[in-house]
Amino acid sequence: MVRTNRSQEEETPVGKGVGDLVRAYRRRAGMSQEELAEDARISVRTIREIESGRISAPRPATRRLLAEAFALSGRDRAHFLIAAAGCEPLRPSTDVSTDPERPALPDRPNVPNTLAQLPAALAGFAGRARQLEFLTETLHNGVSSDALAIATVSGPAGVGKTALAVEWAHRVAGLLPDGQLYVDLRGFDPSGAVINPFDVIRTFLDAFGVDPARVPADPAGLAAFYRSVMSGRRMLVVLDNARDAAQVRPLLPGAGTCMVVVTSRNQLTGLVAVEGAHPIVLDVLSRDEGRQLLRARLGGTRTERESGAVDELIEWCAGLPLALTAVAARAAIHSAFPLAALVSELRHSDTRLDPLGTTDRVADVRAAFSWSYRQLSPSGQRLFRLIGLHPGPSLSVPAMASLAGVSLDDARPLITELADSHHVTEFRPGRFTQHDLLRAYAGELCGQVESDTDRDTAIRRLLDHYAHMCQAADRLVNPFPDPLVLTAPEAGSALVRPESRRQAIDTVEAEFMVLLNIIDHTVRTGLTTYTWQLASAMHFFLQRRGRRHEITAVHTAVLAALEQVKPAPDDPRIHQHLGRAYSHLERPGEAHRHLRRALEIHTGHGDAVAQAHVHASIGFVHGQERQHESALRQYAISLGLSRRTGHTHGEARAWNGVAWHRANLGAYEQAHGDAQRAVELFEVIDDPDGRAEALGTLGLALRHLGRYGDAVDRYEQAIGLFRADGNLTSVAGSLMYLGDTYEAAGRRSRAREVWREADAILDELGRAEEDMFRSRPGRPPASGASDDSRGVGHVADVMLPRPTHQVLHARVRPVGEPAVAGHCDRP
Repeated sequence: MVRTNRSQEEETPVGKGVGDLVRAYRRRAGMSQEELAEDARISVRTIREIESGRISAPRPATRRLLAEAFALSGRDRAHFLIAAAGCEPLRPSTDVSTDPERPALPDRPNVPNTLAQLPAALAGFAGRARQLEFLTETLHNGVSSDALAIATVSGPAGVGKTALAVEWAHRVAGLLPDGQLYVDLRGFDPSGAVINPFDVIRTFLDAFGVDPARVPADPAGLAAFYRSVMSGRRMLVVLDNARDAAQVRPLLPGAGTCMVVVTSRNQLTGLVAVEGAHPIVLDVLSRDEGRQLLRARLGGTRTERESGAVDELIEWCAGLPLALTAVAARAAIHSAFPLAALVSELRHSDTRLDPLGTTDRVADVRAAFSWSYRQLSPSGQRLFRLIGLHPGPSLSVPAMASLAGVSLDDARPLITELADSHHVTEFRPGRFTQHDLLRAYAGELCGQVESDTDRDTAIRRLLDHYAHMCQAADRLVNPFPDPLVLTAPEAGSALVRPESRRQAIDTVEAEFMVLLNIIDHTVRTGLTTYTWQLASAMHFFLQRRGRRHEITAVHTAVLAALEQVKPAPDDPRIHQHLGRAYSHLERPGEAHRHLRRALEIHTGHGDAVAQAHVHASIGFVHGQERQHESALRQYAISLGLSRRTGHTHGEARAWNGVAWHRANLGAYEQAHGDAQRAVELFEVIDDPDGRAEALGTLGLALRHLGRYGDAVDRYEQAIGLFRADGNLTSVAGSLMYLGDTYEAAGRRSRAREVWREADAILDELGRAEEDMFRSRPGRPPASGASDDSRGVGHVADVMLPRPTHQVLHARVRPVGEPAVAGHCDRP
């Protein structure tokens, strides 16, 4: 029904309630309450209660229906939806439906009409012509299609992602007249601190002048409020240094009138797949582009005169823009120096700070640091020096207390002193970081002031802190914790242990990158015992995270450390750890050798529980080799030992292993019964992770029995348990199997949806090694088919591990089935 506006000049009652706003829009549209109710498909009573004020905040669906009835779009729609939510009303255009001017946000003093948050463009920007053109095309395509335009710019650190995004943003600023929003999300900051996207939204809303008291507190409401504010605005949003798609998604406007440019070291495949982002992958600069950059910074005369040295600099910097700009700055300051001399100096520098030194102490980095350092108390200076021993990237209060050898209560005021003077930065409560150059300066001072003995003792206090923390966490989470007997800690080591499963997981997650660096440090410094003890305590968490490159790095470090010990220790725990390491490094021969030796020692000691554990580990290695009959025998032995000793965890684990390998041998009915026993036992002992794995095994058996509905139900139960435990890697793996089940049931469209969801999770987790699973075309036929011509690259033909075990394997051919997905058990 078409209405005619009454008074186009009538002013909306800004600052009054939602009822006044709805009444004003209704009268402008020339509607009665009955006519509005008819057009909006809501009751007359609801209209009356809104206008009378009895309903002060209509439901979102009601607000949308009213906006449609008023024929609002773009900025006017955004104004109405925000104001009708009960927030401070925006000032609409004079003509609600046709005024092209953007409605004003709530009046706040000193708030600019147009936001311009872009940082300055980089001086001497060079190259990237093709990428600049691609970004412009993406913007134009988005505008013409009325869809949100998103571009991702990915590449390694220092490759110039931010420089490209900011340069292009400045060039096209006039095409998006409502301004630009910019934020550095710090996704790959050396500190490990990642900016919360909802904190960013609050910052953006504050820049718009929105009263903080009107901003929803819950994340979903906050994101929706932000999208409403952005609706109809023609703005550019630059999200710099994003960690993953999850960090970006809340910051995406809903409006097709905006464009978003995201930079990240990850490819953000999830954004490309789900949100339709247009990807740009940056490589290093070509030689010609590198010359352009140096020419812009140093001048054409100098670079042409020393063209040979310019090429050497580009080669030494490997074309990385960040390195080239640093070199150019030093060359510009010392314009009389031959560039060849600069190349030589950079190559032979002993410390990180030396190339940054100058005769002008105001510009000398080391001198500037020294002035701040001298203002610290003696105890503060000592803690600052000792922090230079920490490998980073972040520090906790207990870690700093351990370095200093003081109590937590004594450490806190010292840490506050360092934080107040910007020697450390608290990026979230209780966790601190330090600028890389400041850390280098602290390390220099530590070497100059602290004795060798004091440094060694501080390191051992730190290592004892992490070793005891990891062991306590492992015992809370791992159903088969290694029976480590740690040495007594150094006096002054802060022994802070998690007290619950959730706290254990959160603690190790928070310290994960630190622990990897600590293990690397122990290898380099010959502290072998700490190496394998830390790696052993972290093993379950490594599997749980599912980062294969991290698992490989840790186990490689263990091997390197233990090779330094002569003669090699004949400790069953070490043999088990070596067996585990070799299995993850896909060296089954060495794995079997060490596991067999561990079994001999445990048998000699009469430790049946340990024997059961080792037999299961041997079964794991046989599974890697696709020797399912041998694996089945080992799990059967483990089952018998576990039942005899009353070790329920071991029994549940063994039943699951038996079930998996029976399924791989085509004995699906038996596998179904065995897996059901495992599920029941894991439920009795309250192991949600184990129960989820057993449900996955049960799902596999049911799928091959043609009971697709039951299989889907088991996989969905497993996914729910993994999600509740925060185990996203296992969620992704289970989704893969669920997709296979949907395909086997003939629901190919649903299967693809599930696979896409799994792919997005794997991408966000950095699972580059699982690219093989992302080839969706030509999926294998349904279960039970006899087409032996299928290619080996199909997902269901690949031995995808139970997600907590995270080792990829080749295809399996069990009896009676051309191809079956396989399973890895905890080694």
